[in-house]
Amino acid sequence: QKLPENATREVKQPEDYKRPEWFICPMSSCILSGGQVEVPFGVEMAWEVELGIVISRACSNVSKEEAMDYVGGYVTVLDMTALSLGFEQMKYGLSWTRNKVQATWKPIGRFIKKSEIEDPHAVTLVCKVNGKEVARDSTALMKFSIAEQIADASALTPLQRGDVLLTGAGSLGPLKMGDEVEGFIEGLDVQYMVRTKLTEPKDAR
Repeated sequence: QKLPENATREVKQPEDYKRPEWFICPMSSCILSGGQVEVPFGVEMAWEVELGIVISRACSNVSKEEAMDYVGGYVTVLDMTALSLGFEQMKYGLSWTRNKVQATWKPIGRFIKKSEIEDPHAVTLVCKVNGKEVARDSTALMKFSIAEQIADASALTPLQRGDVLLTGAGSLGPLKMGDEVEGFIEGLDVQYMVRTKLTEPKDAR
């Protein structure tokens, strides 16, 4: 997996990454499925649909062998991203915060029990915009396994019960104001789908 060539000066290949890359997103950025993503005037947005790993109990410096014991379940997340508000910083290795973690920019679906997904490394994630399918990606393409991601994140900082690790997206695409976006795991009940609509900020209406 790699970023689109027009999004970076030097496109990184999967082999260039020796460990997972992280950005911190406060839970205050999250909204429940069905909520609206508020987009400031003039900001160009993009969709990404991702599998979220819900941590079941506090942990630190977890080994890869033990990491899956700390998975409580999963969620489907729309990782809404601003293309025109700091996205270009990624090509310089700078912070992703401004274009990733503003309020309402992380619509999150209903909690999925761990037992509902037999193999989280064989999940097909589907994204639709205004009812049209725009992406179909598989977690089988992840460079780092979920266990490797948990081990790396818990070595970086202690993880707490309820923390959600986003495992990354295989693709992204443009959105416009008023678009309705859906993300879901193929084969799971519709109750686990995450939905949102792009709208102006409340104070701009």
